[in-house]
Amino acid sequence: MSSIGGLIYKLSRAAAAPLAPLPALLSQTSAFTNLATLTAATGFIPYDVNSALWSDNAVKSRWIALPTNTTITYAPTGDWTFPQGTVFMKHFDLATNDTNPALRKRMETRLLVCDTNGTFYGASYKWRADNSDADLVPLATNEAVTITTATGTRTQTWSYPGRQDCLRCHTVAAGGVLGVKTRQLNGNFTYTNTGVTDNQLRAWNHIGMFSVAQNETTLTNGAKVVAITDTTASLETRVRSYLDANCAHCHRPGGVPANFDARFDTPFASQGISNGAVLNTLGITGAKVVAPGSTNQSILYQRVNALGTIQMPSLAKNVVDSNAVAVIVAWITSLTNSASGGTNAVPAPWAHSDIGSVGLAGNATASGSQFNVTGSGDDIWGAADALHFVYQPLTGDGQLTARVVGLQNTSGWAKAGVMFRESLAAGSKHAFAGVTPANGSIFVRRQTTGGGSTFGYGPNVSAPHWVRLVRAGNVFTAYASPDGTAWTAMGSDTIAMAGPVFVGLALCAQNNAATNTSAFDNLTVLAAATNTPPVITIRRQ
Repeated sequence: MSSIGGLIYKLSRAAAAPLAPLPALLSQTSAFTNLATLTAATGFIPYDVNSALWSDNAVKSRWIALPTNTTITYAPTGDWTFPQGTVFMKHFDLATNDTNPALRKRMETRLLVCDTNGTFYGASYKWRADNSDADLVPLATNEAVTITTATGTRTQTWSYPGRQDCLRCHTVAAGGVLGVKTRQLNGNFTYTNTGVTDNQLRAWNHIGMFSVAQNETTLTNGAKVVAITDTTASLETRVRSYLDANCAHCHRPGGVPANFDARFDTPFASQGISNGAVLNTLGITGAKVVAPGSTNQSILYQRVNALGTIQMPSLAKNVVDSNAVAVIVAWITSLTNSASGGTNAVPAPWAHSDIGSVGLAGNATASGSQFNVTGSGDDIWGAADALHFVYQPLTGDGQLTARVVGLQNTSGWAKAGVMFRESLAAGSKHAFAGVTPANGSIFVRRQTTGGGSTFGYGPNVSAPHWVRLVRAGNVFTAYASPDGTAWTAMGSDTIAMAGPVFVGLALCAQNNAATNTSAFDNLTVLAAATNTPPVITIRRQ
């Protein structure tokens, strides 16, 4: 018998190298000459970006400072190279009153410094309640911020990143700097100290910030990203710009293990987004990065529309970007519409998607005078909020009217009707007026995000029947009618919804394992406020 001898080895994580000390107070950095007015020190140049990283609705101000006699290596595409000692500064304010966005709280000021060999380090300073100074944040921490609403208050969590967190976004693959590049700065900026408005690239070139002077005639002709809310741009451009700003620092060659490239400069056909394979399906059958026509199978949508362990961006996000979600849903829907020649379309400005966790993906089509909607989902009631939603945004007061033609139901409590929602996230505040197969007309509403709902009955009818929701300020009133002329009020309730809201057709089967199909016609959205678009009438007979 022979024996084998040897040693057993164990791998252990080495202790992280200690971070170099930084000033404990923002005032000690000399970044501002006046903290009260946020007057940046001499040498700091203010700037803005075309497509901003989502930061829980914060209002941000940005500056850059180059060391004396240094310049930036400019590139028309891709990333720029910055000299050692370059300082980037970003300040965050948060609106604390939904009815008066001008009322703001100073949250934090972040510094990012270009160190030796092209490496970077960063720090965040948390402002004191009296705004006298801001303290260095050594480790990530959260703060509960009280926001005044039209009917009371709500609480929003704000996350301050620690020093170790900075490089989670300011990655080596992205060159350490996220927003300062050609496609982001190719736009106008008003310099308040002079009152001059100019294209930022041209202005920086004019004062000699680039190592090689650029031709100002062609400097501004290159590609540019746009804001997700820019309705003058195409859906694809808006979404790809958003992904470039929010995802491309990690989702790119050399970044995180993933199968798609979020950089705007990469042609869409080469990005691996549409029908792109995913490493984590989140347990969803047929999951893709984007599954054309199916938000339920699109992991990109699932992550942008989530908070918690699957959310993206993964750091310092406590509020879903409802504007981005709406545009992403419309874009995903448009991919199917384009592929199928429009036979599966709902007419602009409508879009449709599943809300919440549904067992079977829903769908919506428009044919002649009817919208035909199919949806799964457990319910629109209590804590449940799982349905298929055909929607468009609406600002201000308005009303939505539809005729529920018929329901092919799986339960006597299946529901089809009209809805106002504050957001496209499950658990959103909403009001719903609808018809059931066996329990008459109903008025359901959720007054607090993530809370339970209140339920009321209207006339004991079944489809075909008319339903209507009217918003006047924060008051929502539901109506039912057999003919679209004589209306019976089902009830009113006060629900504070931040605008713009989403209005449209809602459908659930009260069963995630089966679908309910309903036909709607005479669909009318009336925007009553004077600052909103004119009456929008869709498929009205």
